[in-house]
Amino acid sequence: MIRRPPRSTLFPYTTLFRSMARHSGEAIALIEQGGVTDAMNQAVDAISKWPGQIQYVHCAGWPMARVVSVASNLFRQDKADIIIVDYLQKAAWRESVRGMNTAQMRGADVEMLKSMAELEGTPVLLMSQMNREAAYQKRKTRHTLRGSGEIDEKANLVITLDRELLEDDVEYPSRTYRAGEYSPIMTVRVDKQTLGRTGEMKMWMDLPRFSLRDVAIQEAHDV
Repeated sequence: MIRRPPRSTLFPYTTLFRSMARHSGEAIALIEQGGVTDAMNQAVDAISKWPGQIQYVHCAGWPMARVVSVASNLFRQDKADIIIVDYLQKAAWRESVRGMNTAQMRGADVEMLKSMAELEGTPVLLMSQMNREAAYQKRKTRHTLRGSGEIDEKANLVITLDRELLEDDVEYPSRTYRAGEYSPIMTVRVDKQTLGRTGEMKMWMDLPRFSLRDVAIQEAHDV
């Protein structure tokens, strides 16, 4: 049995638990309770053979300049091939800059990340929250991102993820989803693409295992 760590140190453990859920196919609840299965052991064997590794940096509340500095150093030390920032709105506000409102300061944060990506030649994936109005809109787009004007202007690619709130019960072979729950079907929308086409597709969200799969594959699995 694995002893659950105190909440103050939970972040890295939560990330590892979710990673194990994705690769083993086991439910997150089982992993958090300290369960060990053959599928989990097989996942560990497979992951240990990968040539690369993931560097986790817990930087909630940091100003974006500090995030960029640490990310740039990781890349230069050959410890990162891609930078993932989760998420934009967790970055601390910079000290007030004359002539800039909050949206413009958040845009400056995005510009710092983009400049680093271009300078270092590394992809940067930046997560962002939706604004409050998005909860009442059927179709989520890049315009529903918090501070969307600056983000939309500076991003080369914008992808939105959206799950509909069910108005009626929906029965699937795996289980019945009740009215008021979020649908397991996620709309993945490429809403901006400076070097290609835009469009959308449907994906199946397996929440207990924190994974996405093609809806057709899920339907075949359920048969």
